[in-house]
Amino acid sequence: PYSGAPWNLNEQWQILQIPAWDIVDWVLLEIRDASSATNAGSNTIIARQPAFLKSDGTITALNGVSKPQFNITVAHNLYVVIYHRNHLPVMSSGGLTLSGNTYSWDFTNGARCV
Repeated sequence: PYSGAPWNLNEQWQILQIPAWDIVDWVLLEIRDASSATNAGSNTIIARQPAFLKSDGTITALNGVSKPQFNITVAHNLYVVIYHRNHLPVMSSGGLTLSGNTYSWDFTNGARCV
């Protein structure tokens, strides 16, 4: 669903079938590298990729199991924007939390969303 404007993702992200029964929709993840949420505008985008939204609210890579992975270099803080084709996008209000090699953000606490 993100192959057209304004996203224009290429065929690299095509899949032939939905890989798991608990997938309920597509989302587009966008990673931004900025010093603050205020500065995390469209000019700070460093990566994008489609992903699946599961019925429990988690997001997986297109295989339906793994966490989405990005091959990026981080200079400041990472912010994630989640796009849904029928809703307004949401961006993390703070830099993503790093634990081991995994960055994460919990959108279930509404006070932390912008």
